[in-house]
Amino acid sequence: MRIGIFKLYASLRIYCIAALLVSVTACGGGIGAIILLVEGGISGTGISFGTIAAFASVFVNGTRLEIDSQTEIFIDEQQVADETGLKVGFVIRVEADFDNSIARRIDYIETVRGPLTTNPVINPDTFAGSFDLLGQTVLTNSATIFDGIADVTALAMGNVLDISGVRNSTGAVVARYIELKSPPISDYRLVGIIDSTDPLAETFRIGNLVVDYMGADISQLNGGVVEDGIEVRVTGSASSFVSATPSIEADKITNSVLALGIQNGDSVELEGAVTRFVLISEMEVNGFPVDASAAVIEDGNINDIIVDALVEVEGAVDNADILVASKIKIIPIDNIRIEASVDSIDTVNNTIEVLGRIFQLNQKTQLDDKSSAKIPQFSLLDISPLDWVELRGYSKDGSYFLSRLVRDDPDSDVRLQAPVDENGVGPGSTISMLGIAVPWDVNTSFEDVDNQSLNESEFFNLVFDGDVVKARWKDYTSTSVPVDELSLE
Repeated sequence: MRIGIFKLYASLRIYCIAALLVSVTACGGGIGAIILLVEGGISGTGISFGTIAAFASVFVNGTRLEIDSQTEIFIDEQQVADETGLKVGFVIRVEADFDNSIARRIDYIETVRGPLTTNPVINPDTFAGSFDLLGQTVLTNSATIFDGIADVTALAMGNVLDISGVRNSTGAVVARYIELKSPPISDYRLVGIIDSTDPLAETFRIGNLVVDYMGADISQLNGGVVEDGIEVRVTGSASSFVSATPSIEADKITNSVLALGIQNGDSVELEGAVTRFVLISEMEVNGFPVDASAAVIEDGNINDIIVDALVEVEGAVDNADILVASKIKIIPIDNIRIEASVDSIDTVNNTIEVLGRIFQLNQKTQLDDKSSAKIPQFSLLDISPLDWVELRGYSKDGSYFLSRLVRDDPDSDVRLQAPVDENGVGPGSTISMLGIAVPWDVNTSFEDVDNQSLNESEFFNLVFDGDVVKARWKDYTSTSVPVDELSLE
């Protein structure tokens, strides 16, 4: 088994922080892959469920999980020799011995594979989009990783996509990873909870998709019985899909390997959407009961814990099959996006400087290399001044934090998208974002949220403090040079 190192989104609590580097070691050898479990984490034998945030090639101190020759890795329900098939953005399930810092089993299957049946609706303020695919509503956000396509704006009806994500309270898929598939595609796939079972017609629904299981192999379904409430994986031929209904004829139905499958005493780390909220002691995350009445709340407060909020929960399952949380983190919403070159990197403090602003990386920062180098185990150590990066993040208490850092090949255009600062629109020909006074002149073009051209007066009559504005410099030299385009997002 080839040994490698990867880190997971904070809900899995498995990641490496450049600030904690003690040595750099090539992957391989006989000692196994080391995955850092930062800030203590949980203990005992348990389950982690969440998103791969980045790959790394460093050893760090702190609590660790090891991938060794005994670790079983399953992709698409097939055991594989190593972790090379795992990608940033995949939502996975990990069985681990936290006391001995060993990953016992890792499972990944896509949430849905199928054709896009509506054009995306996009909210540029939050980098969010929504569309229908295989009878499922799919939502994208700033944390969504796109593979084979730039972003949600490049999607078109008929595109066949592989999507990995989590379900929110309405059953919509909140996408963490989207891959554009190349034709031909022989089968479509879906993971979800069975609803509206009709034993006579031998059909059921997942989301808006009608599944005909008359000819399906259900021998690997527990008990061989199709009934409401079971989380399953459905596979059906692409040729049997009818978009107008929408419906598909299933070839095979199995229990989902991503179902938590936890029991009394298990330690659990869970990323997902709040799917039900009555009280802080009576809520559900990804449909699993959670009691967070004694939990420490991080990156927010109790008022932020609402239906469809994305959270990370850490705790243990009691004898009533309730996850009693010791910690719950609110996943912030990004409103900052920058495409520019790197000014400097600080691997001691785990920060990067771009456009003269310092951005903090943390255990939740996704790292990816889309440059021609395409380093698979990419970390802050691989970045140099003048490298071209795309940053997405948010501000908190006067500091800037990154949720995503992507290195790409150089571009001549620099983009800054962020909320307008308090009193950021004032006298003079500047607009302030992130404390950067962006100048404009008679050559600057202005657009509204619908990309319609405006004159200067019309544009600034629409802009208020806190509104998200995008500035673009063509053939960039400095932020002190008048910007070429200003658009209200």
